[in-house]
Amino acid sequence: MEIHLQEMRKRAGLKQAEIAKRLDVKVLTYGPWERGGAMMSLEQAYNCAVFLDCSIDEIAGMPVLGPSEFRDPRDAELQDRLLDTARDFAGMSQDVAERDLPTAEGAR
Repeated sequence: MEIHLQEMRKRAGLKQAEIAKRLDVKVLTYGPWERGGAMMSLEQAYNCAVFLDCSIDEIAGMPVLGPSEFRDPRDAELQDRLLDTARDFAGMSQDVAERDLPTAEGAR
């Protein structure tokens, strides 16, 4: 996995020393993270993402997914079934209402 930490840092307009200070680590600790020579903890990756205003996925070089791309493909089928059921129920309710309610003429 290719780390894109340097790219994200430069995009934010920060120098290694600046982000290292913000992360409360030494530049000698931070530099190898950018080069992929050392692994950071999940907490450190999260802190980097917060300071760099990006996601951990972006730092890791993963494509950024929109919310719809995280959905389970079965959700669409379930949603369709629920909508069909709601439409059927609404149609049945309308039939019942038309049958059981007095008409305007009968109400007089």
